[in-house]
Amino acid sequence: MIQQLLNDDELIDHLVYLHGRWEDEKEYEDFKDYSDSIEKNVSQYGTFITACHSPVFGFMIKMDGITQCVSLKFEGGYVKLIARGRKL
Repeated sequence: MIQQLLNDDELIDHLVYLHGRWEDEKEYEDFKDYSDSIEKNVSQYGTFITACHSPVFGFMIKMDGITQCVSLKFEGGYVKLIARGRKL
């Protein structure tokens, strides 16, 4: 299930949009609004977010018995979601 989340182009596009907006507006807007939007888009995978982090624009989820730290990775003009996790 985590691979489906990581390969969801619509989710990636949405996160890239939020990331860009956050970079422009972080002095004026509450990150909670971004966190709520991320949670809404990730919940379709049957998981829930345990934390969102603005400095790395990532989030922690629990899925398939593993806690995953999911974040955007920009490299060579491309962007992808990466996950690092540990079994519970």
